[in-house]
Amino acid sequence: MILNATNISKSFGSNEIIKDATFLVNEHEKVAIVGVNGAGKTTLLKILTGEESADSGSITLAKDAKLGYLRQINNVDSALSIIDELYTVIEPILNMEKRMSQMQEDMKHLTGSELEELYSSYTALTHSYELMDGYAAKSRVVGILKGLGFEEIDFDRKINTLSGGQKTRVFLAKLLLEEPDIILLDEPTNHLDVDAKDELKRALIAYKGSIIMVCHEPEFYEGLASDVWDLSQWTTKLL
Repeated sequence: MILNATNISKSFGSNEIIKDATFLVNEHEKVAIVGVNGAGKTTLLKILTGEESADSGSITLAKDAKLGYLRQINNVDSALSIIDELYTVIEPILNMEKRMSQMQEDMKHLTGSELEELYSSYTALTHSYELMDGYAAKSRVVGILKGLGFEEIDFDRKINTLSGGQKTRVFLAKLLLEEPDIILLDEPTNHLDVDAKDELKRALIAYKGSIIMVCHEPEFYEGLASDVWDLSQWTTKLL
């Protein structure tokens, strides 16, 4: 079990959006949530992330499990480039690379016990770097971006110059790089053309974690989702 929701209810004034929603998401399970506008799909995702509070009920995330959330609109005005935005995820590894490089340079100018001490620290740092799969980190960034349809010529483009669909793919790339145990996706196909949707679907099929996604396109979630929840039919409970 990755996520368990029990008796979740939510009203806005006299309008009851969700009532007694109870469901379970297992490891590696991929679920699509469908329903008419106003059925509470986005509200449910926000409750699961903690952005919105439920009126009643409980949500349990597996111990040490990480949750990622891709909003419907990712209108972030970042001046970072695409590649630098993703490098923020692997910043600890990049910092280790800088320290290792500096140590290598410093060792050229040391002898005796000082050299032995620094070499010992360098060996320990290198071991930690290898455990974090540091040598493959930058290749993973490139592979994920290319897998979502970006070409290398795009990598230096600033986030604040991208279209809504391109920003969605950038922030999905960050989520895939972070590898949370469960990803919540709110209309991930918005503003995407046919080719981009195909690339996104392949990336999500390959993703090893669990997924809950709000989606109104059967051609997208068919073959991807192992279960479909029709929220518009669940006036009293989800499951």
